[in-house]
Formats: sequence, structure tokens, C-alpha cells
Amino acid sequence: MEAPAPEKNTAPRTLWIYFREGLAAAHRRRPVSFYMLLSVPVVLVLGARLFEYRQQPQRFLAVLTLLLLFFLVISAQAVRDFFAITRRHLRERHAAYLETLGDRKFIDTLGRRVKEGECDEPPE
Repeated sequence: MEAPAPEKNTAPRTLWIYFREGLAAAHRRRPVSFYMLLSVPVVLVLGARLFEYRQQPQRFLAVLTLLLLFFLVISAQAVRDFFAITRRHLRERHAAYLETLGDRKFIDTLGRRVKEGECDEPPE
């Protein structure tokens, strides 16, 4: 005796389901530095109260240290992202080179076509 096949979900997909899936896909693509960038205005607004602590040197120093530490972390992440983007660009550029001018068959075909005059001549 065979077990009955499980029923497929036949409920219609709502706009909310598409919205949630889109947000999840966008979240996977975004780097951490994107969210840090969004937090900068919040930290600046919270740090605006820093000058209220001028009469309390220890609290002033603590808040100032936290602000500087936050911006140091953001700067370090930005440098990491910069180098990651640069490495990916150079890797893709090298791969594109290998697919075209670095490919021996492509160079041979291009050289043969140039010798045979098959390339488009510029208008005179």
C-alpha cells in the first residue's frame, strides 16, 4: 500500500509574501557597512548631547570615547569593503581578459581575420 502524496500548498501568494521575499533577498546582498552607514545619523543625534556633559569630565570622556570608537569601527569596515571590492574587480577583469585576449583560439581567429581583411574598415 502506497502512502498518499503530500498535498502542494495551493494558497495564493499574497503581496506580503512577495514583499518579505524581496526584503530577504535584498538583505543577503547588502554588506554590513550599509547598515553602519544608516546608523551614523542616529549616533550623531545621540552624540549631540555630548556638550551637556562638559561639567562632568568623566562622562564627557566616556561618551567621546564611544563616539570615536564607533567611527573607528565604521572606518575600518569601509577600508575592508574597499579592498574587497577592488579584489573582486581585479579578479573579474582578469577573467574577462582570459576569456578574450588571453584565449589562444580567440587571438588566432582574430589574427587570421585581420590578415584576411575581414574586419570592418573605418570609413574614409
